[in-house]
Amino acid sequence: MREPFPALSARGWILNLGGATGLAASASVFTLVASALILRVLPLAEAGQYAFLTAFVPWLAIIGGLGQSGLVLRQYSMLPPGQPDWQSDLAQTILVCSPVIALAIGVAAWIYHLPGLSFAFVATSVPLVIASQVASSQLDSHRQFVWGSLFIRLPSALMVLPAGLALLSPAWSNLRAMLLSQVGALGLTLALATLVLVARMPRGRARLTLAERRHGVPLGILAATHQLIDQGLLAIAAIVLAPESIAAYAALALFIRPVFLLHSVVLRMLVVETSRDPVRRRERLLLAVWVAAVIITLLLIAILPPVSHIVYAGRYDSDAALALPIALTAGLLLTELFPRSYLTGPAPRRQITLFAACQAAIAGAGIALILVLARWWGVQGVAWAGATIAMLRNIVAYPIYSWARRGAVPTSS
Repeated sequence: MREPFPALSARGWILNLGGATGLAASASVFTLVASALILRVLPLAEAGQYAFLTAFVPWLAIIGGLGQSGLVLRQYSMLPPGQPDWQSDLAQTILVCSPVIALAIGVAAWIYHLPGLSFAFVATSVPLVIASQVASSQLDSHRQFVWGSLFIRLPSALMVLPAGLALLSPAWSNLRAMLLSQVGALGLTLALATLVLVARMPRGRARLTLAERRHGVPLGILAATHQLIDQGLLAIAAIVLAPESIAAYAALALFIRPVFLLHSVVLRMLVVETSRDPVRRRERLLLAVWVAAVIITLLLIAILPPVSHIVYAGRYDSDAALALPIALTAGLLLTELFPRSYLTGPAPRRQITLFAACQAAIAGAGIALILVLARWWGVQGVAWAGATIAMLRNIVAYPIYSWARRGAVPTSS
């Protein structure tokens, strides 16, 4: 009898990873160009506000989304193709999450004193991001990695069009035009993702129950704590720092976006594959990830200052020292790939809950560290807080990963 989930061969890994990474990398090139143009063209204070809002919305979507994107990826990967009723699950996700979304947006508006335009942007964008993330997880679970990876990044990539217009016309070089364009890009992405789902993924009858959806909360905690060293870092720092400082950090951190791209693609593939074959051992792949992390870190330390000088015409040269902690954060992000993929995939719920609790504790301490170092050391303190949080996550993740793997019987090397 044929297995419902045959393991990916080496060729399958290369084709899926290469295709997903290649297409996502193309989208990320447009994202890099768009973000660099916006951070260069907008007035410095508006550039900082744009960087804050576009970082804050995805992080708030993770909190308001109750981990449903990760839950869908995990649960669908354990079902034979064609069984999930993806249409009902996608529609019900927003209904289930709507009270938490409303509460999160209200609290955010109170903490940050969001003006009308910013509040409208956040309130509109958060549900669109949550729905798009769930749709991407549904595609990934069906091994449509290329499409799933693309739709995660498409909204930011589409911003290259208004960014180009902002470079050519003063009428577009303002925060309002950029935020309205971002909402339009999110809506278009969700529409395209739904069309691909209709074409590529059969509709079954198995629906997620409320009891199953509750198990998404630990996964949501893990996702939110994970993003603390990315979007969350800017969101927390904005409580203390001026928009100009936020713009400086965002400008240099922009160049490690390819690392986050690589991390995201490999993580989602590993979650699917380890969920389908949790006992297979992948030591050589783990070693390759660590070697790549060291090389990438050293390369980033060397190239970030000169590249930033060229791209921004010296606008952020005074903050070139941010390169070291930002590069360390990128490398540590990659080394956490293996434990995170297993502990958000096939690991027993006991270990998932423990991992989520530890990550939440690190995040709580990390938020305090960000605020303290930001007051003492400005944007430099924020960058070093991010690197410290990434290091602590690795220290905690590997022992729990080893514990979860201890009962697994290896099927191949």
